[in-house]
Amino acid sequence: MVTIENKINVFQNVKVYNMIGQEVKDVELNPIGKTIQSISQWPRRMYFIRSTKGNFQKFLVH
Repeated sequence: MVTIENKINVFQNVKVYNMIGQEVKDVELNPIGKTIQSISQWPRRMYFIRSTKGNFQKFLVH
């Protein structure tokens, strides 16, 4: 499981990409909200998260 949290008071859209730049998930977050996503079926590799506010994070599924 992975938790994606919006800590600001505006809607945000968050996209998750695989290592070759393909979008694998698109999530809309409410202001000051969070979502918990199951990643148990995702292939083991590095992923990148980018928000509409330009924030960027990477995480590893193993």
